[in-house]
Amino acid sequence: MPTGRPDYPHVSRPAANIPLIRRNLCPLSFIDVPQRAYVDAMLGVYELNDVALLRDVFVWAYERSCQQYVAVQQQLVPPDTFRLRYRTMSWPKPSPLPCAVGSTPTTPSAPTCPSRSQRMIRGVLLR
Repeated sequence: MPTGRPDYPHVSRPAANIPLIRRNLCPLSFIDVPQRAYVDAMLGVYELNDVALLRDVFVWAYERSCQQYVAVQQQLVPPDTFRLRYRTMSWPKPSPLPCAVGSTPTTPSAPTCPSRSQRMIRGVLLR
């Protein structure tokens, strides 16, 4: 099936699925349509003004898309209702630890952070 320039985003095909999705129908995909069947159907429209073959290809592609959509939908995990309910809440950010590894105190009133050697000595002494 002709796809145009590979670096150009295709908008018409996803946009064509908007009415289907709004009515809770399966989206249409031409991924599995054999190229020869698609080309023959398009030639039938352009050269013979006959849409019968294109209609058959369209119906076949839509039935195939529905089968794949249902199979994918059955594999999906249902969304976590707890996370959906509380995903927009703003939670307070935790305060930074005063003596994180490799940090130094930023204010004069903050406790002093032990140096790496002091932490190593304490680790040995505490064992």
